[in-house]
Amino acid sequence: MKRALALGIVLAVVASACAEPAPLPERPTTSTVVTVASTATSTSTSVPERAVGVPCSSTPPVTFALLCDAFRLLEGNYMDPIDPAALAAAAWLGIQSRQVVDQPEPDVFVCAFPSEEFEDLCGLIAAEARRSPLSTLVEAAVQGMFTYGLDPFSAYIPAEVADDIGEFGPGWIISLGLVVGGRDEAGGICRSIGSGDCRLVVLAVFPYSAAEKAGIVEGDVIAAVNREDVVGRSLEAITGMLSAAPGIPVEIVVDRPGGLVDKTLTHEDLRFGPGEFEMVTPRIAYLRLNEFSQLSAQLTGEVLALDEFKSARGLVLDLRDNPGGLVYAAMAVASQFLDGGVVLREVGRDETSSLEVIAGGLATGDSPKMAVLVNGGTASSSEVVAAVLQERGRATVIGTPTFGKNLVQLPFTARNGGEFLISIARWTTPAGADIGINGVQPDIIIESAFDGSDPALKRAIALLGG
Repeated sequence: MKRALALGIVLAVVASACAEPAPLPERPTTSTVVTVASTATSTSTSVPERAVGVPCSSTPPVTFALLCDAFRLLEGNYMDPIDPAALAAAAWLGIQSRQVVDQPEPDVFVCAFPSEEFEDLCGLIAAEARRSPLSTLVEAAVQGMFTYGLDPFSAYIPAEVADDIGEFGPGWIISLGLVVGGRDEAGGICRSIGSGDCRLVVLAVFPYSAAEKAGIVEGDVIAAVNREDVVGRSLEAITGMLSAAPGIPVEIVVDRPGGLVDKTLTHEDLRFGPGEFEMVTPRIAYLRLNEFSQLSAQLTGEVLALDEFKSARGLVLDLRDNPGGLVYAAMAVASQFLDGGVVLREVGRDETSSLEVIAGGLATGDSPKMAVLVNGGTASSSEVVAAVLQERGRATVIGTPTFGKNLVQLPFTARNGGEFLISIARWTTPAGADIGINGVQPDIIIESAFDGSDPALKRAIALLGG
């Protein structure tokens, strides 16, 4: 009989990756007073004659404080040394990507720049000031820094969608049972939806969810939400478009090989337990973990202590579509099957730390034999567990390559009510393998089936002698 505990899903940020930023125009001057006429590049409107720039280290204008805060937080916390020139170019690309709204332009304004590489941005913003409010331009610059200048999982979440995204991160719409992200034709992560071959792709569909009921499947391409095109929008904005309270319908246009398909999904109060357990044969145990939390770690310990489990010759640990969660919960689960050593290493800008196995695991020897099931929805902390059990020879990994998220984010609240998600470290396996490149590669590749059969589970049971 299956056993389950009730718990909401824990965050695993799924986002999309960097495009190559366009370079800033050549700097016309090194003065803090920037002549706008020589820096305006793509506007035919008249612009203010002068824009006065001051360093962020002074007293920046309130409008530009968001830009100063973002740069300061990245400078102090980002996992790698930041490149101010690349961030400045990414900020300008963000401005160019915004939606334009004509409005009266200021005659002269004071802007703030966090480093000398940003001085030209002051004039460029002035050149665009007739087509967007200054606050919009600055926020677009910050969005550009995170979207085009950093790793795939760092993000700026605007205040107007922060509540919609909540704790789950961009791309996660739990009430629809849906995870979406930018992917190119080759399956690589991308951030500019509609730019080149970057498309908004369904990455995961939760069982029993509104998305599953509507016939949405992994790999579907979403072209529009509520009759609005998703092209040119950030993943954060699209998440806001898809989000709503339980009972509210949302219309989605799905682009499939046979043509466009209209789907209507209704938001639900969808909840999952941390996992479930059953004996799938008299000698083979099956443990599925839906996420990594204190309760999922507790469930694992309770299962291993059961009398019926103690007679098992094999254990199937199912981590498919597990988005991750708390790294220490993942450590606790992995430690149940390992006798000492390192679970993972965290590599920050200035130091590397090793997280050791927690002593007292209940299945640390060679018995029971283990198989771990994974797929493209296996991400973050769940990849930690799969990777270390595979590397230590404790388990055979079966399925398809995992998502490939090995970055650790820390949230910071922005003064405008938005949020910065900043990658502060990357983790590797104990031997130094970086799964952020290609994910965890299974020992046995078996593709998912959508006909109700489960070939990966069947192969695992056969492998374990069930």
